Amino acid sequence: MATLIDNVNCTNVRLGLGLPSCLIQEGRVTGALLIKPSWSFNPVSETWDSTYNLAQIQNGNFVPFVGAVEFTDNTPEPTTEEFQGGLKNVVRNGKQEYMLKFIKGFFGAKAMYSYNSFQAYNFALVFESGAILLTGDTAKVAGVKAGMVNSSSYKFNDGNASGYSTLSFQAMNENEINKDGVLIDGSQFGFDLNDANPIMDVTVTGVAVAGASIVAKVVATANTAVAILGLQASNFRLTINGVVNAVSGAIVDNGDGTYVITPTTPLVAGNIITIQTYDATKLVGVALLGVRLYKGISASITTSVAPVNPLIPVVTSDGVASGTIGSPFTYTITATNTPTSYNVVGILNAGLSFNTSTGVISGTPTGSANIRIVRVEAINAEGTGSKFLEITIS
Repeated sequence: MATLIDNVNCTNVRLGLGLPSCLIQEGRVTGALLIKPSWSFNPVSETWDSTYNLAQIQNGNFVPFVGAVEFTDNTPEPTTEEFQGGLKNVVRNGKQEYMLKFIKGFFGAKAMYSYNSFQAYNFALVFESGAILLTGDTAKVAGVKAGMVNSSSYKFNDGNASGYSTLSFQAMNENEINKDGVLIDGSQFGFDLNDANPIMDVTVTGVAVAGASIVAKVVATANTAVAILGLQASNFRLTINGVVNAVSGAIVDNGDGTYVITPTTPLVAGNIITIQTYDATKLVGVALLGVRLYKGISASITTSVAPVNPLIPVVTSDGVASGTIGSPFTYTITATNTPTSYNVVGILNAGLSFNTSTGVISGTPTGSANIRIVRVEAINAEGTGSKFLEITIS
């Protein structure tokens, strides 16, 4: 459906009165989009909806700076020349310069600071009504060319005012707003641009052992206590020794931000591995999960071989176990070299518990059918022996 430019469909919001048209109610400026200079939009042939908007953020065309608590227009007055007779002539118009104030904390300010640049972005203003200001005409719109984009140093809470940071940006050509600026009414999008979700940076770590799967952990970079849950195999991209290696089958989500990932190629000692959040459909290094976007890549992980100590326990119990919802379940960790205690790393299936003294996993499974992979450990004074255990509850 064609997108209306500088118009709003009054029949959706007005009753009678014979009004042939009405004005877009933009309201206060509440944010901005930083836009790649290469981006443009055809209002006639393209549809700007939530799916389109999310895709633009995912591929880096849009960087949403929304949720500003204050907006300031810092556009300077025109430079004028006055002649002897009192007449004035405009020598130069002031270029539009705007400032947004955000209360997004210190880490939000750090992220904003990383976009400081000159002539690297275009921009668009976002209003509280969901309307957006761009430049162009009814056949093509784009972002306004920006000169300076600059985020201030973070201002810490001083007891009288909240901690805040500001983002300032300047238009390179005043005509792009004064003459060619266009407004798109937010009601056409089917969502509110003020609710746009930016990309979240995540920290990816992992452990790889020869002959086993990779155990990866994904947490929010700004707060590592926040685990990223629910990722699928299509949200990961593995490289082994610099070559992309497909994930074999489904991954196992342990429910705590850790994932068991099996590569197609078996791991051997010395393999160099990287784990990246990914979108296997769009082939970009940003994972899409619902309406959330996650971006991160691990440092190089070297596949290791556990050192062999003949006195360390060797787990001899089976690496797979199964049970039925509502029926008692028991699994006992057995090992050589007389373990003195036992441990389980990972989250057990609902209804199961673990005894560190006996090495027994027991209980009555509850909930729905599921598979969990945990690491079982047998411990003595010489060290710890371990094995992955896959528990299937049906």
